[in-house]
Amino acid sequence: MNDYMQFMSNVMGTYKLTREDIYKPLLQDVSGLYVEIGTCWGGWAEWIRKNTPATHILTVDPYRKYPKESYCDALNEMTQAECDKKFEMVKTKLIPLGINMARMTSFDAARHTQDGCVSFCYIDGNHHYNAVLQDLVCWWPKIKKGGYLCGDDVDDVGKDHDDEGNVYVVHQPGSFGKYGVAQALQDFKKVCPSFNYRLAGNQFIARKQ
Repeated sequence: MNDYMQFMSNVMGTYKLTREDIYKPLLQDVSGLYVEIGTCWGGWAEWIRKNTPATHILTVDPYRKYPKESYCDALNEMTQAECDKKFEMVKTKLIPLGINMARMTSFDAARHTQDGCVSFCYIDGNHHYNAVLQDLVCWWPKIKKGGYLCGDDVDDVGKDHDDEGNVYVVHQPGSFGKYGVAQALQDFKKVCPSFNYRLAGNQFIARKQ
């Protein structure tokens, strides 16, 4: 059993480990370009900078207000002015750490990224089925051999999805949204057999062979 499979056998299916517990050992020898889709307040990007050997880090987030019918999520409750202010606040945190920020959509960022150059990509943006599926399609080709495509909030496993592939999830008061991550992972695997992913709690982890 190789190191990756041994690691996954140790963490697969557990909700006891934190996200940090999962990724710190997984990424200890993974240098190069890291990409984060969905920067939000910048906490995860900051953790990556301080706890991994990433050579370059690029965060991708449009910080844009979307119509509620197209993006049902607590994070979309902000006004555009509040999104702009949030972006400026996150900049003051991440730029001094040497982290590059791309204020654009995941799709646009992928178009400007060379295939096979990303060591680690973490998807944590719009969790709607169509958005996650597009992220998988866009970013899997960008991962280099031995690199990882991973992501957060696989919270719709085993639930009944609507006609758009989503489940309405409420984590706690003020934290909600439509999620289709599990369904998107399953459907992407059907059309891309090389995408061999495993679940560790609500995280998905796929290593490109």
